[in-house]
Amino acid sequence: MGQARGQAQRERQESCEERRQLMAVYRPKYKDPKTGKLVKSNVWWYEFFFAGKRIRESAKTTRKTIVVEAEKNRRLELEKTLAGVPVEKRENRISSVADLIKSYSMRYELDHRGREQSILFSKGRLAHVKRLLGTALLPDLAEDAIRDYIRTRLAEGASGRTVNMEVGELSRAIGKPWSVLWPKVRKQEERRDVGKALLPEEERGCSKQRARKNAGSWRLQSSARCCLPGCASGS
Repeated sequence: MGQARGQAQRERQESCEERRQLMAVYRPKYKDPKTGKLVKSNVWWYEFFFAGKRIRESAKTTRKTIVVEAEKNRRLELEKTLAGVPVEKRENRISSVADLIKSYSMRYELDHRGREQSILFSKGRLAHVKRLLGTALLPDLAEDAIRDYIRTRLAEGASGRTVNMEVGELSRAIGKPWSVLWPKVRKQEERRDVGKALLPEEERGCSKQRARKNAGSWRLQSSARCCLPGCASGS
């Protein structure tokens, strides 16, 4: 008798678990505004409890196989968050590079107010990234995509240093180091026999320094000439 009752209890538990799993994904009903009848939505939703809270969200799909996987992934995502494990934002999975650059540039301008040269530098580096990779989705930015970008920019005549700065700025926009995002993509060689391009303020400062140096040299030469024999007043 005891074994029979135990077996029956296990079967009831399994049946309840099956019903629970079945109700975890569903297509909600809504009233048709034209006929007034209740009809099922084509889009699947999932619903479950986690840490005492009810989670009910649209899977944004019409396929049942996908909504089941979406529910599992959402549970795993919440478990990681609760455990303090970093989780990629779901909206980033479908964001394009152009979307990323737009939001990054807005944040950068706000965080660097009054530093126009830094803002112009960032925009300049990302302009070519947006031109060539703007339509790509973030999950598609694999190492091969970055290599293709580098080859294209080098073929356009960009220097290795310029390409490194552009890809580096893209990695900062994503929020992770180059070495983490694309560990097998090597940085380009940079020429060491070229001078640094000066900003306008730096160029003006150098011009002033040269002018002061030239003026000081002229005064020194004039003083030296006056100290020579025959240079005395009235001679």
